[in-house]
Amino acid sequence: MKKILIACLCLLLMSGCTTTKTKKKSVAQSTKDTNSSQNVKVEEKSSAKTIKVKIGSQVFKMTLEDNESTQSLLSLLPLELSMASLNNNEYYAELDNSLNAHDQSVTIKAGDVMLYKGNVLVIFYKDVKTSNKYTKLGHIDGDALADALKKADGEATLSL
Repeated sequence: MKKILIACLCLLLMSGCTTTKTKKKSVAQSTKDTNSSQNVKVEEKSSAKTIKVKIGSQVFKMTLEDNESTQSLLSLLPLELSMASLNNNEYYAELDNSLNAHDQSVTIKAGDVMLYKGNVLVIFYKDVKTSNKYTKLGHIDGDALADALKKADGEATLSL
């Protein structure tokens, strides 16, 4: 009788261990699935070719450059900016965090969005000749860009 009781107890304990292992595996699998879905969201974000730039009531499309700086920018979105006017050709805003920058001499056209010294985002609304070095983030199309920036007093939101 003792032997039967011990055998039953052993079987009960073994079945409890198997259930515990299964639960642990399920939790590990669940964590893996969650991480995979988060990675997909990051990949979707980083593969974006355009983002929205809302200035006042107008929404513009910004075509992104394919570089590390834009990947850094995408990780900050949505991003609300209070931009200041400078030189009657641009609006700029200092970012809280520096982005990956690869500043170089560039030709600036109206609608270009640039990164200056890693932490200043600049939207140009006129063509500019300059000796300053920038990292190009993208370009905003639209003839109404200058008027929108002036009317909105430089308030802009960048989003996916």
